[in-house]
Amino acid sequence: MQRWTSDPLSIPQHTMPFAAANLEFEDVRHDGPSLSVILYFDNPDVDAEAGEDGDGYIDQFRVFGHGGCWGGPGHCDVPGEPIHEFDTRPPRPLEPINLTVDCTDALRRLGDRDRATVTALVYSQGEEERDDGLLRFTRLCLVTYD
Repeated sequence: MQRWTSDPLSIPQHTMPFAAANLEFEDVRHDGPSLSVILYFDNPDVDAEAGEDGDGYIDQFRVFGHGGCWGGPGHCDVPGEPIHEFDTRPPRPLEPINLTVDCTDALRRLGDRDRATVTALVYSQGEEERDDGLLRFTRLCLVTYD
């Protein structure tokens, strides 16, 4: 299991009271093992036994991983840009994905505050801990809607 805790995220005050809230994970890599991820607000010490009853429980999601690359060097590299502006091929299967998690109820349970952290418990379906972590993404955003 990998534990990851975010820096404090700002809770937008201009949408209070908010109608809905999402956590947006941008550019999630799925070129490794499949993952199960359980999320919590403001509970950096949550343990694996907490489950849905843990303080600050948000939700959980899964990432279907593609495992390691079986091809030669560069076979599974994701190219940066299309070859030209009229390149109509579909995206490569290993391009990072964006994931959205509804956190409306969990954020409401936090009460009136302007910041919150997110802790993820990440379970691998095969591969053990990696140097760069199991859950790999470029950015986490908290978005609220009025």
